Amino acid sequence: MDDLEISQIGFLGSDPKGKTTSRGFVVVFDLCSTSRYKDRTTGEAKEVPTWLRWEMWGTPAENFIKYIKKGSHVQIKGTIRNNVWFDEGKGENQYKDSHVALRWKNLDRKSDANALGNAPADKENTPDSTPPDAGSYDDDSFPPYGALPPA
Repeated sequence: MDDLEISQIGFLGSDPKGKTTSRGFVVVFDLCSTSRYKDRTTGEAKEVPTWLRWEMWGTPAENFIKYIKKGSHVQIKGTIRNNVWFDEGKGENQYKDSHVALRWKNLDRKSDANALGNAPADKENTPDSTPPDAGSYDDDSFPPYGALPPA
């Protein structure tokens, strides 16, 4: 079964967090995209934020953590992986979906971002290898998933 490919354009809610694991370097970050619409009854403009937690592995992750900071505007392309495991303590299967970033592009228009050696608008950071199975890092070392306050 193939992984589901997804793409998200949005803004980072906080500085990305990274660490080295037995499977390589991983960075975890939350990205917010905002949908806008006009309320039909009041005519008022509305905004609905959507937060996704992403993980990224290897060289793209190392570059990402160097050049991308809270508030950066980025495009992420990756996959959704469904992880299933048996929890002996609970006596049942556990499920967790992971958003695994494979490529990223900086969409900031700031000249200093590109001067740092970040990917220019026409070049993406792509993986040098297949990322390890999602969910292989220690979840307790990263902030909990949830809606973050707006930047």
